[in-house]
Amino acid sequence: MPYVGQCLCGAVSYSISGEITDVIYCHCAMCQKLSGSAFIAYGSVLHQDIHIIGRVNIQTFNATSGAQRKFCQCCGSTLFWQDEGDYGKRYLCVALGTLDSGFDPQDWQHYYTENKASWFAIQDGHIQHRTKP
Repeated sequence: MPYVGQCLCGAVSYSISGEITDVIYCHCAMCQKLSGSAFIAYGSVLHQDIHIIGRVNIQTFNATSGAQRKFCQCCGSTLFWQDEGDYGKRYLCVALGTLDSGFDPQDWQHYYTENKASWFAIQDGHIQHRTKP
């Protein structure tokens, strides 16, 4: 199923022709700050399966030595996360909240639950990792 998505202002849009895999809900402190919420949901897409329009409007922030956060420089929407290691050479992680298409992940995992927001309770029964597995 093809998926489409975009930032809040539409300056960056994308289409995905392949599967969205490795769905995670990241509860790390950076994702909380970045989203202004308890976590960010990401799914991984092979680089050859995503087509991005408006790349000129994507700003990159090197949040850590091994990860790049990518967002729209016009509206600030968080769009992508990319590992600078081997995983990132194959996959781009898409912020699932930017999807305009329906998406129903069958499985997901919670990462960095040791940093989980105190006001949020994980109650879905899915695998939880205190850090990144």
